[in-house]
Amino acid sequence: MNNINIFVHVKKFFLLTLLSLTGMAEAQSLQDKLYDVNEQGKPVVSVTHVFSQNVAFNYPKGFVPAFSNVKDNLYTQEHVLKGQTVETWTQMFSLRGFKDFSKNPNITVNNFGGRFLAMSEQICPKSYFGGKLMDFKVGNYDAALWFFSCGSIKHANGINSESTMMVVLKAENDFYNIQWAERGAPQNSPMEFDKNKWLPRFTAIMPIKIL
Repeated sequence: MNNINIFVHVKKFFLLTLLSLTGMAEAQSLQDKLYDVNEQGKPVVSVTHVFSQNVAFNYPKGFVPAFSNVKDNLYTQEHVLKGQTVETWTQMFSLRGFKDFSKNPNITVNNFGGRFLAMSEQICPKSYFGGKLMDFKVGNYDAALWFFSCGSIKHANGINSESTMMVVLKAENDFYNIQWAERGAPQNSPMEFDKNKWLPRFTAIMPIKIL
């Protein structure tokens, strides 16, 4: 049951369970409750079983679940700001799992994260900016924080700028990837890391735990 997502309202131990968005009315009701709890400033922890372990983090304020899927060795979960969609969004928060990647000794946190930077640079070589911000630990597991951006990137619904803060985790068997992305007006120049915007977002989702 890889795509069960449990949201724990920490103060009152209020549990919401989303079972693959079974039934649109029920799913919408749960989304609304989650949004309301978070908007009240009460902490909400998201715990998701992804392949072999649970991934937990503080759920960012303003977001609602929008999409989840398991295909072969890839797990995808996406969240957008309330009122937006996975097709049209200004901010997206996502969790991905990569099954059994940790079993390959040639895949490290550094080269795994570096692949995302390389792919981004290929998309927008003239307006690209990116790099690793820091290494850290999640329990006993290696992790790193990355940032990359495109001043101008073309996608299905038009042309935007796009910036992404990404956490890469190497767990017991699997790799996990937590991203917070933002789209805005396109620009020709690279978009450098704005610590006043992105560091509070990183702090907001901490602590991340692998259970």
